[in-house]
Amino acid sequence: QLLYTGSALTDAISAAPIGDVTGTDRRPGTFDITTVGAVVSESGRSVQPLIVARKNGSYGAVRLQLLLDGDSDLLINNVVNVEFADAVTQQTVDFAALLRDDTDPQTDRIITANLRLAQNSPAGANVSSQNTTSIRVVDNDSAGSIGFVSSRIRGTEGDQVTVELQRLDGTAGRVVAV
Repeated sequence: QLLYTGSALTDAISAAPIGDVTGTDRRPGTFDITTVGAVVSESGRSVQPLIVARKNGSYGAVRLQLLLDGDSDLLINNVVNVEFADAVTQQTVDFAALLRDDTDPQTDRIITANLRLAQNSPAGANVSSQNTTSIRVVDNDSAGSIGFVSSRIRGTEGDQVTVELQRLDGTAGRVVAV
């Protein structure tokens, strides 16, 4: 039993969330930053990765650039290329070669990232309005400080309570909470 035929079938395929099942979609896509508040260590290791996503098409290779603005002592490069091969819909940005890992204990630093199309991007490729984010760079030379995420915790006697801790201004060393 056919549920769709003709233009109704084409419309159903176009609306399908699984992508281009016909092989006829030639849209390069719209790109945006999906991570709000990325966190990386000074060594470039991602704690909360910065992800760039592609939607509304995934045809062809597309090169984007992420422009970084912040502490010039921290940034080795202020431009990073983000490459999308044909049909790739998500990329995680690698910060390992972008940040200068010093040995000086410091507080967390913030850099700003702006996404843009690189030169010679294919026609039809777009960057959405979700093209800017902040990246917190956590120092890996000091232990930092540990504190509660919330200033108020409620619970009932006899029940388990989940308490969330956060570590700020450092990642050096192991932390054990008991």
